Amino acid sequence: MKGLMLKELYLSRKLRLFGAVIWFVMTVFCVLVRLSALYGNIALLGESSAERACDIAYYIMVFGGSMILYALQFSNSVVGDEKSGFRIYEHTLPVREEKLVGAVYLTNICAFGAVTLVNYIVLLIAGPIFGRSLDPRFLLYIPAIGLTIYVLSLIKGTLNYCIRNPKKASAILTVCVLAVYFGAFFGFAAWINRFFEERSGIDLFSGMSETEREAALEKVGLTETQLMKEFEDKLMDILRWLGDNSWWLVPLILGSLAALCFFLSVRGLKRRGGRC
Repeated sequence: MKGLMLKELYLSRKLRLFGAVIWFVMTVFCVLVRLSALYGNIALLGESSAERACDIAYYIMVFGGSMILYALQFSNSVVGDEKSGFRIYEHTLPVREEKLVGAVYLTNICAFGAVTLVNYIVLLIAGPIFGRSLDPRFLLYIPAIGLTIYVLSLIKGTLNYCIRNPKKASAILTVCVLAVYFGAFFGFAAWINRFFEERSGIDLFSGMSETEREAALEKVGLTETQLMKEFEDKLMDILRWLGDNSWWLVPLILGSLAALCFFLSVRGLKRRGGRC
């Protein structure tokens, strides 16, 4: 297993190095923006503009960098194995398909832990640089980003094992992600519209202008800002309830999805002419 994991690291070394370089350049750029906001050209734009630039640079450094590191550190060697001829060499190895797929999963899990640690260090360093205190929620947001990207890499890896065509696998994954995104977007918009209708009787999608909507809300003694605040409070109450009562669903769903992807990957590897 150790040798297979080292093989995964070797075949994806260029991609991982490329991701590390991009992350380093982005981090340095964000620090330079902060220095410019304090002593350089950005400071000449005014205090509010400089503060806004620092806010953007801070979030790019903390979250943008983490997204790049996670996205380019998770690998799947199906394509690399085909190009390097490792699929032929596999026949001489006394290992089963489960170990071949398991090596990919273990390598990515180790990468997830290492990248999360690096992102936590960046978060601790970014605070003093940008003059911000540590937000405990960021300690959850960063691994949540990593888990989301890891799930996508699991699905893409499974498609690669089952289809053995990277372009088709990427196309299928893209279609699925877009379907989930737009489904969630329109569902969330419909939920907000229903909340507005229940509280004020106004349909947000009726084509009313902003002035007409404000006048209609004024008649019932409400404002759009007040309704959005109520909706935000309702959403946060739901999230708190889920966090207090249904937190165990997250590891259960992730574990079940990982097990399903592992089973399908092994089956796909066996079904396509054994290991070739």
